[in-house]
Amino acid sequence: MTSGGWRSALSDDEQRQVREIIVAATDFDGVAPVGEQVLRELAHQRTEHLLVAGGRSIVGYLNLASAHDRGARWRS
Repeated sequence: MTSGGWRSALSDDEQRQVREIIVAATDFDGVAPVGEQVLRELAHQRTEHLLVAGGRSIVGYLNLASAHDRGARWRS
């Protein structure tokens, strides 16, 4: 059974597992599924992280960055 949940911080083990998923997807597809910004944000609390776990392993990941600064730039 899988379960998912949003969090603002990832443990060291969760960060490692997310990086492993990204490496596996890159190796399989030949293209990185995420940009460098997502990798940089793994250790910080500036974005939201959705983790999907199957047992004790992470099987899915989504990074959601806030767009709060973008609105001010587009209005000028």
